[in-house]
Amino acid sequence: MGTPQPLPRMMSVRYRGRDFTLEDLIAIRAISAAQPHRAAIAWAVSQHLGWSKPYGGLTAASCALALWRMHADGWIDLAPPVHPAPPEPKAPPFTAASDPQLRIEGLRGDLSNSVRSGNLLSRACWGRATCEGRIL
Repeated sequence: MGTPQPLPRMMSVRYRGRDFTLEDLIAIRAISAAQPHRAAIAWAVSQHLGWSKPYGGLTAASCALALWRMHADGWIDLAPPVHPAPPEPKAPPFTAASDPQLRIEGLRGDLSNSVRSGNLLSRACWGRATCEGRIL
């Protein structure tokens, strides 16, 4: 992301319901420069700021999200993620088997009787037709 934005003298930014002062941002920048991983940065920052849950545990998850948003806004510089996001899944290829088959028309009651007797469609085709919303 490059170098973080310079910090103005008197300021406060709000993330995750918490106001971060100039001193907090300076401390966060120092911690993030010393730690190699984002999770370690989140734990160290939440411990340094005393950011805890109502029952006393540290809020590393909320802190990690706040740090990510500060990074996105350019206030701090974070280490790259250890596990990058997985690539988008590829769409399955279109084949002759995926082409639309014969159009099923008629009243629902008419077709269900035909399916039960086995004359018109197999049960698999009936299930596919009703799932695709062709017959309602």
